[in-house]
Amino acid sequence: MKSFLLLILSLMITGWEASSDVKGCTDGWVEFICQHKTSQQYQRVDVVKGSRTIIGSTQKNEWQTEDRFSVHYDAANRKLRVVIKQLQHGDFGKYKCTFIFKQKSNCDKVDLEVDDGCQTPFIQTAYRTAKTTISCDKRNDSRFTFFCKEKGSICEDILSTKSSLKSNGSFTLPETSSSFNVSISNVSSEHAGVYWCGVETNKGYRAALRKIQLKVEVPPTTSSHGASSLPGTISVVVSVAVLVLLLILVFVWKRFQRLKDTRNGEQNNEDGAYEEIQERLQKPGSGTALSTIYVTANAPTNPSASQHYSTVNFPNSSGEASGDTYLTVWDSGHSPTHSAVNHPSRLSEDPFYSTVNNPQQH
Repeated sequence: MKSFLLLILSLMITGWEASSDVKGCTDGWVEFICQHKTSQQYQRVDVVKGSRTIIGSTQKNEWQTEDRFSVHYDAANRKLRVVIKQLQHGDFGKYKCTFIFKQKSNCDKVDLEVDDGCQTPFIQTAYRTAKTTISCDKRNDSRFTFFCKEKGSICEDILSTKSSLKSNGSFTLPETSSSFNVSISNVSSEHAGVYWCGVETNKGYRAALRKIQLKVEVPPTTSSHGASSLPGTISVVVSVAVLVLLLILVFVWKRFQRLKDTRNGEQNNEDGAYEEIQERLQKPGSGTALSTIYVTANAPTNPSASQHYSTVNFPNSSGEASGDTYLTVWDSGHSPTHSAVNHPSRLSEDPFYSTVNNPQQH
């Protein structure tokens, strides 16, 4: 009891308070707190390791940074936050925070040790508008687990098991007993950056155990230049295909029209076929003038009819029709039939010919 009182008395005389043990990971970072008991406002505070002053500050309620060390003094709570980033083996050891007042100084002591629970850093890729989950190992000790995003000199808190809050914007902390997971929904480019999983104690020190670099990319279907130009290529191909199709349709339509016109001509010729018969008139003084005689053969409208008729008109010497001569053509073989028509006043060896086409049966 006597020795304990002597220790307390010694600490009060020298200005030292009981030390705190802090553990950190190489290449990670730690944050610990130094605090003074007096209500006076200090003029200056120095963070000292051994005989060397690491960083000093005269500012209040704002961050000050020198190399890998940052400090922030909370004037309302009389607390100095000290952050050491990218921990190296030479950073481990004993630290003290010396608050200098007008009449005296006050010191707080911290012992920084190596944490054996460090986790391997990794790079994770997420796609825009998708969902991704970041996993960290869960500690079995009494410390709380936190998740934060590196922002300048500090790591901005997002979620922690110390709080009852399970979601923060697009970040969600799912319930799990085997690991510490944080889900990010509707990922955007703003989510890219460096995140940390770490542990925190009730005494206020924090240590980052795992570094996660989150990269945000567009989905594979549109990530490359070739993929982004794919819609334009498809549009060009479709346009060319449509143009070719239209040309083909126009060609087919024109061909169909020509076939249709040909068939209509043939049909018309079948309905009423005629052939010119020229007669050389023997009118005195007329020379060898020719006159045209038309012969028309019409198919009977009565299917049972077995005869086609042809009428031939012959002009007389004055050019007027001298009368009708009738010739009956029998339709027996359903094929074109030829007949000779003789002028009554001419010799039989100089015949006129008339062609009769039998209409096709449909």
